[in-house]
Amino acid sequence: MSKQELTTEQAELYNGLLDLNWLEPYIQIKDIIRHTQNRHTNISELLTALATKGKVLIGQEDVGADEYKQTFTPLLKGGNAYGYPMDFFKDYDTWMLNAVPSHV
Repeated sequence: MSKQELTTEQAELYNGLLDLNWLEPYIQIKDIIRHTQNRHTNISELLTALATKGKVLIGQEDVGADEYKQTFTPLLKGGNAYGYPMDFFKDYDTWMLNAVPSHV
């Protein structure tokens, strides 16, 4: 498997992040756990692998009043990340065209 190829679990998590990102600009680990219904026991490892492969941006977001949250934002082809994808994409279905195949 090349560095950029994703495992089935990584692809499923990435696609779940795309889904979450449509309405949630500050995706946190608790959001991911709730969204995946705890299907992935190794979410931290999967997120790290996705970040290493250039598919997820992990960072600290300033959410106001000197409060910061660790967030996970999917990166699209070309390295772009969108906190508010609905401002840039016609609709949810167009946004989800960025999903990756979840089978190996």
